[in-house]
Parts: sequence; structure tokens; C-alpha cells
Amino acid sequence: MDLSPLSAAFDTIDHTVLLSCLECRFGLKGMVLDWFRSYLSNRRQSVHISGKSSSPSPLLFGVPQGSVLGLVLFTMYLSPFDGIVSMFEVLRHYFADDTKLYKRFKILADGSDQRAAFFCLSDCVRSTNSWMIRNKLQLNAGKTDVLVASSARSTPLDICDEPITPSPFVKNLGVLLTPI
Repeated sequence: MDLSPLSAAFDTIDHTVLLSCLECRFGLKGMVLDWFRSYLSNRRQSVHISGKSSSPSPLLFGVPQGSVLGLVLFTMYLSPFDGIVSMFEVLRHYFADDTKLYKRFKILADGSDQRAAFFCLSDCVRSTNSWMIRNKLQLNAGKTDVLVASSARSTPLDICDEPITPSPFVKNLGVLLTPI
């Protein structure tokens, strides 16, 4: 399953939640935590089009994109997500705000193992989505893809109360993957 992308993920990182995560989860304190607080505060942005600029506006959310530190901070912000996925025994890998979840199943005549895998993935995504909402992130169910790599008949997978019909392919870092 391709949970990609999170909606405006880098832009919605809450600085208060991030700083709390850095302190409580990663043990950063004192001058180091103050440095991150300084790095995130007093940032401003403006739009420049055809030689004209808008007035600078404060950035109260987000981490700088295109920087190594922005990606590291984003990854640290998402670190609790790994624990949620682990509880469901779902395989996963991440690249920035692009997440892939995998669940193996046996092809049984009654389809019970496939249904169990789909229920497990649905529950995992539901728990993930709840965590994201609490941490001011948003899963983009409309851009979520499901690929069932088997000859078994595929049924839709429920992702946050939205049925996602399995796709004939998914894209993974520019490579198209197909079921068989």
C-alpha cells in the first residue's frame, strides 16, 4: 500500500509538537534544544512574482524543505509512526513523506488470509490517521494506492472510511510495480 503523500507534510509540522518530540523522545535539552527553537522561530516567507514581492509573513509551521536538517526534523517528527505500524506487524519503508506499507498473506481458497491482511492494513492506517490528526498532519486518502501482488481476486481496502480499489500498478521512486 502506498500512503503517499501526506498532504503538505513538510509545511504542517507544528513547531511546539516538534520541539516537544525532540526533548521527550530524543532527549535534547538545554543549548541544543534552544538552537532548534531558534532555528524554527522568527522565520518569514514572501512570494516573488514578476519582480514584485508580497509582504513577509511569519512561518508558524513547517520545516525548511530542500535542506538536510528539514528532512531530519521531519523524520524525527514522524518517529512515533513507526511504533504504530510495528504494533500491527506491517512491513514498511519511508522516503520523506512517501510511505509504503506491506502485509503478506497466503492465497487460500476461502480468501480468509487476504481478508485478514486487508483488515490489518485498514486498522493500521486508521490508527496512523488518528495519530496524524492529533499531530496536525493529514493523510491524503485520495492519493493512496493499493497493489495486491497475487493472482487472488482483489477487493477494495478501507482507508479512513474511503474504499481504495487495488491499482494495476504503483509507482515507487519512479519505478512502476505491477502485481505479476
